[in-house]
Amino acid sequence: MGTSTYVSDSGRQTAAVLHSLLLLGVALSLTCATASVNGGESGVVALRGGGGSGILHREHAHSSRRLQSSTCTGCAPDMCLPQSGCAGCDLDNGWLANGSGGCTKSVAVAAGDRTALNTAASDDDAAPDDNTAETLEYTNRALTFHQLCRSNGVLARGKTGSVFGTGVTGHLVKVVLSREAQVIAQGGGVVDKAGRWLARLGSLEAATGLTLTAQVEMSNGTLVAQTIAYNMAVGELWLASGQSNMFFSLGDINSKDKALYGQLARSAMAQAERYPDIRLLKVPGKMIPTPRIELQDATVWHLPTPDYVKAFSATAYLTAVELYKKLGVPIGIVQASYGGSSVVQWMPPAVLASIKKPTTSRDSPTKNLYNGMIAPLKGTTWSGVMWYQGETDGGTTFDNPLYAFYSQMLRGIMTSWRSTFSQRDLEFQVVQLARWLPPYSSSTKLSLNHWPLVRESQRMVIAADDYSSMTSVVDLGLAATIHPPNKFGVARRLAASIVARGQQLAGVPVTVAASGPTFSSVRYGSKGTATITYSNTAGGLIVGYKDNYSVASIKRQKYYAAVRCFEVRYWGVWYGAIGRRTSSTQVTVTARDKKIKKPSGVRYAWLDLPACNLYNTALLPAVPFTSDSYYAINERSKMAAKTSG
Repeated sequence: MGTSTYVSDSGRQTAAVLHSLLLLGVALSLTCATASVNGGESGVVALRGGGGSGILHREHAHSSRRLQSSTCTGCAPDMCLPQSGCAGCDLDNGWLANGSGGCTKSVAVAAGDRTALNTAASDDDAAPDDNTAETLEYTNRALTFHQLCRSNGVLARGKTGSVFGTGVTGHLVKVVLSREAQVIAQGGGVVDKAGRWLARLGSLEAATGLTLTAQVEMSNGTLVAQTIAYNMAVGELWLASGQSNMFFSLGDINSKDKALYGQLARSAMAQAERYPDIRLLKVPGKMIPTPRIELQDATVWHLPTPDYVKAFSATAYLTAVELYKKLGVPIGIVQASYGGSSVVQWMPPAVLASIKKPTTSRDSPTKNLYNGMIAPLKGTTWSGVMWYQGETDGGTTFDNPLYAFYSQMLRGIMTSWRSTFSQRDLEFQVVQLARWLPPYSSSTKLSLNHWPLVRESQRMVIAADDYSSMTSVVDLGLAATIHPPNKFGVARRLAASIVARGQQLAGVPVTVAASGPTFSSVRYGSKGTATITYSNTAGGLIVGYKDNYSVASIKRQKYYAAVRCFEVRYWGVWYGAIGRRTSSTQVTVTARDKKIKKPSGVRYAWLDLPACNLYNTALLPAVPFTSDSYYAINERSKMAAKTSG
């Protein structure tokens, strides 16, 4: 008969029934079968036969490196590792040598006894945070899921679902995704020489309440090893990465803004448990010189709680809430962000080395974030990537000349991550930098920042890529802080962009406005004029401004109000210009200086802190641009290279 248990995930209940044993026709009279503790714990659970109460056997993983030779009692022969003792284990408190290279603690548990299982599941030492020790430890495991495939996790819908983990080299791992007695999908894979396996499950539809089972059988059908993940879901699975504005949490908003956004943050935290179909996982920050294979074992999936979302990325979590409201499917967010990071730190070292650019201290392999935070996720199939980064590479001085090479760096990120995850069409949703008042030179009174160039690099790269979109939040920034507290506006726009892109890919009518007015073309006239044509006007252009300390969105101005923040170029010099709407898709600008004849270039919001006021009828801001992108970037590249040389 089956055994009913509860298995903990960081102290939260995950109800499960080990029905998969019945599905697969395996009796619980097995002497030694293993299953990983869900929630990402470092050991395995051994299932042994007998009545309805059951016994939980918990691996003492830290001892596995010290065990040596001799006997293995009651296990399948090909699963036993020679051993004679259990050095370092507390035998008096129930730790016993086992046949998988570790020590097992047996705890009698009545069916449904959640407290005892929580205690047993957490009653061991964490594996050392050391790559060498980690490699030795995981290769001795019988069978485990990767942390992203464990309980409460989310698999991407509409994609070829991938499930992966570690096991014994040469073993064939069979994987079944099921709900109650119904098999949803199945697949398999062979454990390679590095101890890793991967199984493809085919295209999956959105669903909840799923059980994911992986097992290894002998040729005679005897179950050798098994691991189970409970409360799994299929839906949207997004990787949220970048630097401090992606790392910035609801708790940060609450502590730094006691007015409107602090109140909204407290409300969002209080309502977190309303969304059990949102699943969150936070990748620990890690800079290491070589790629890591797995995450720290304590890295687990969480259902939203006030305490957990308080420390989670505000942009990512609030976007998940917006997506859930719009799509009605489970949403999984994996946060892998690091405050103050440069774009170069998120690239594989080999890819970074292939790009011609000035060398900075961030290039050091010891400061590489890709190795420690992205490489361990290899094997995952994603719905897409949310990328919010670029502030550091905007540069506050010429000591950081990467602002002139940001377009190359961003393309490198997108290309290399698509290769890492074997998804040629991996979607990137890039958040364009908001406005901010950076430091100014005391001698020249000029900005030491280059955010306009980074914004333009983001625009250019996205415009040239078939699998990416950009969300402009230029109007949501504040002069006084590099971390604007209005992450609620960022999330609404980012979610709208994701939904619109999904509709576009599905070949259905796009019902959501995803972008503000976007530069399409320009026609120059005499007397210092230029007529700009926009796309993405959503029915028309309006003039207004964003009051970032009002719940109201955009405050419209009169139709004949001037459009600010335009400039025209004449003989290599930029001059201020006034814009007027001349149609639902066009703005005509006129140079303030009457001596200017026919301009040769035009740009909009080319400032660190632009007072931009052009929107579409969906109340989304016009995207900053320059008609001379390549000219601007090439000139800046020459200047940066000369200064850094």
